Amino acid sequence: MLPPEELSLLTFQDTHPQHRGAKEAAIRTRFGIGSARFYQRVHSLVRRPDVVAEYPQLAFRILRLEESAEHRREERSRMRRVA
Repeated sequence: MLPPEELSLLTFQDTHPQHRGAKEAAIRTRFGIGSARFYQRVHSLVRRPDVVAEYPQLAFRILRLEESAEHRREERSRMRRVA
C-alpha cells in the first residue's frame, strides 16, 4: 500500500493528465510545491514496481512520454552535429 502523499500525487496525475496553466495552479495549491517538483516526484514514483502494479496505465504512459522526449533530444543533437 502506498503512503497517502504518494497516492495523492499519483491519483492527481492520473485524473489530470494534461499539463496546463490551471493544473500548475492546482498543484501549487493542493501540494504546496511547484510543477517541476511535482513531475520529478511522479516520474520517480512510476519507476517503482509497486506503483506500476497499482497504476500500470499511468506508469506506462509517463514512461512512454519520457522515451519519446529522449528520442527527440537525441534526434536534435544528431541533427546539430550534422549541420
